[in-house]
Amino acid sequence: MAIGLAALLKPKTVRLSTPVSSITDSGNLVTVTTSTGQTFKSSKLILSIPTPLYKDIAISPPLTGTKATIASSTIHGYYSKMILCYDKPWWTSPSLTSPKSCGLAISYQTPAAVIRDTSVPADDHYCLTCFVGGGPGLAWSKLPQHERRAQVLAQVSNIFNNKEEVYKPVEIFEQEWSKEQYSKGAPCPVTGPGVLTSVGGSSALREVVGNLHFVGTETSEVWSGYMEGAVRSGVRGAEEVVKSLKGEVLRAKL
Repeated sequence: MAIGLAALLKPKTVRLSTPVSSITDSGNLVTVTTSTGQTFKSSKLILSIPTPLYKDIAISPPLTGTKATIASSTIHGYYSKMILCYDKPWWTSPSLTSPKSCGLAISYQTPAAVIRDTSVPADDHYCLTCFVGGGPGLAWSKLPQHERRAQVLAQVSNIFNNKEEVYKPVEIFEQEWSKEQYSKGAPCPVTGPGVLTSVGGSSALREVVGNLHFVGTETSEVWSGYMEGAVRSGVRGAEEVVKSLKGEVLRAKL
């Protein structure tokens, strides 16, 4: 979806591997400076990084009031995925010990809370994606890689009652967002108890500050925490900017 949206833009509009180090709002111009010293200037800026990462960028003038409270009180939880890839969807073929399954499991065992079939048969990709999060996930993340994989494989084997095919993955992919510099967690930023009430509700997440507009899945009023919410928030942010620019043009004419 992200690649499809990027394709709608002019070539070279999206710049990858260009982390922003500072944002300066001078009142009529916003200057963005990257870690490599590049600068970009605009009338408005839409910030789409997760709320907990605002503090990693030097914003001038600094965020104050409810926006500062939100930025300092919003955190990510621990969340990761381990994807087990196989040469065939063995869970859909019943055996004497393992009944036919759709590949979906919700488990109170650890470490994975949810396991689901994420296969793409048209590409001959047969996968079980294991979602690991929360306290159990955090404890699991501290283990060496071979132990993390061993625990997930043992859990899948136990749930699907399969002690042969489970241990024959052709590949294993592991993604831990909490260990990434530019995400530091997943899937959706949350505030602690009482924070939203103290700042007047979730509208504080969407509050415009000068020429800075804030979007992201946690700012969406619908499907917060999902790609749907992220896209909706982007549309909302774009509408805010268009409306603001039209207002400035109208005031200039008057």
